[in-house]
Amino acid sequence: MLADEASGTLWVCSNDLSALGIKGPSDVKGAALKGFDLKTGAGKVSASFPVSPAICNDIAIGPDGAAYVTNTLGPQILRLKPGSQTLEIWKSDPLFAPAGKEAGLDGIAFGTDGNLYVDTFTTAELFRIDVKDGQAGAVTPLTPSRPLVLADRLRPLGDGSFLLAEGGGRLDRVTFSGDTAKVEVLRDGIAGGVTGATKVGATAFITVGQLAVITDPARKGSKPDLPFRVLAVPLGSP
Repeated sequence: MLADEASGTLWVCSNDLSALGIKGPSDVKGAALKGFDLKTGAGKVSASFPVSPAICNDIAIGPDGAAYVTNTLGPQILRLKPGSQTLEIWKSDPLFAPAGKEAGLDGIAFGTDGNLYVDTFTTAELFRIDVKDGQAGAVTPLTPSRPLVLADRLRPLGDGSFLLAEGGGRLDRVTFSGDTAKVEVLRDGIAGGVTGATKVGATAFITVGQLAVITDPARKGSKPDLPFRVLAVPLGSP
């Protein structure tokens, strides 16, 4: 989910998770990116993924105003141009391909340098995609200062650094320099794992997703610990 105030749109990923044994509210198959009016909640866009298998995961708005989304079950980053109702494959690369039952591409965010940064969930890898005039260029693996565990949401902080959610139970600040990534832990030991992160003023808000309840075979049939939690983490002066 991503609120784009510039266009007045709430972007949401909609997925058929029947392959994971999770029955949804309808029989609609596949993945889609949907947009709703931020003020009224009225539907504006519903764009189905043109590839399969697919799970729409995270969203970033580019300098061109387009929405860029990751496919967790394939090696593709897709783009929805402003005013369009059709997703297109913007970048596909073997480096992004998940193996077996792994979850692949996840977090996505543009940097102040204009390039696009993404991570993969299971292998917790980081990548930079060079961007010039809206076109995707080379993909470069980035080396973190410490190993990551289940890299998830990626959100820009506006100062060149990013918030990074780790399913392993951490919220980080990540700063990219060349082909390396400095990882600073902002909060650790979060049972249930961090799956979402966003910044409001001088505070980061993170979601505790408890994804293992639906992804870990050993937890099959178990239920999440209720209520679900959103935690606030102070970041200092904005």
